[in-house]
Amino acid sequence: MLAKNKSLGSTIGKGLAYLQDTVDVGINWCFRSLKNAQVKEEDPEPWKRNSKKALNVVTRFLGDVGESFYEEYEVMKAKRQKKA
Repeated sequence: MLAKNKSLGSTIGKGLAYLQDTVDVGINWCFRSLKNAQVKEEDPEPWKRNSKKALNVVTRFLGDVGESFYEEYEVMKAKRQKKA
């Protein structure tokens, strides 16, 4: 049963906030993993070696994009909290 001072809407809202936070943490972890991912580039075949190099560049780029997104997002949230 819900406490006397908590409404169903408030309880659901808090649950959704925890869900959103969990999703954010998971996605942020994925971006950090992409940024740090490293495929071994040694390969006797040039096309495979070049493909692996390209994959490393793309994953680092995506990791940088995601990581910078979440860093800036946190700064924006902190500013918004100060105003409130």
